[in-house]
Amino acid sequence: MPTNLYPYASALLSAVIALLILIPLARIVPQRLITQWQANEDTFLVNESTTAEDRNYSLSLNNKLLLIFAATVSGFLIIHQFGLKVSSIALSAYFLSLLLLAAIDLQHDILPDVIVFPTLICGVLSHIFQDQGYLFIVAAILAYALPYALVRLLYLLTKKELLGGGDLKCFAMAGAWFGIDSLGTFFLIFFATLCMQIFALVIFRHASRQMPTALAHLSAAIFVAAGIAYF
Repeated sequence: MPTNLYPYASALLSAVIALLILIPLARIVPQRLITQWQANEDTFLVNESTTAEDRNYSLSLNNKLLLIFAATVSGFLIIHQFGLKVSSIALSAYFLSLLLLAAIDLQHDILPDVIVFPTLICGVLSHIFQDQGYLFIVAAILAYALPYALVRLLYLLTKKELLGGGDLKCFAMAGAWFGIDSLGTFFLIFFATLCMQIFALVIFRHASRQMPTALAHLSAAIFVAAGIAYF
């Protein structure tokens, strides 16, 4: 196959993965998690009028199309910018995981460990055999520890949780994939996006709604990946 066709092949493959794997997982993963949590009422508070069977776990048609479109674009751009390499294929898988997390978080306000942990481990393994690969492990630890310290400090001062455990694990995931040098940019874009989301919720009078953060993680990852590609 001519090399100029690789990005198109990657885009097609990503679209198929989104259709056949991501969309079903976006329904199956939260369904199983919420069913388990509802079986343990002390660990998960639910609306008393809504049971696990009553909830609608399937993505809407618009969200399915958006997920397929986003996967297609990411598959094309990553191979177009980085070429067909093991590292770029791995990066494509990372972004597909982020898109799956975003789809679940937007509908259910959760960032499932069953997606985050394997993606984090894959990030570590994809770099561990490189020169100074251990720095990506250090980056994952720092990406978790620094926001954790900030969250605990703010909790002591305000008695409010700024971020959940899922966000901290996603930070570690980003550290494992992008390394120490990218953490500053990642955090900057993440919190800037989060502030814009808060502003939008206030403007549209949805301030009481729990705010999904996966879009902020996705935005930060896009900026970091773009910086690696162009700078």
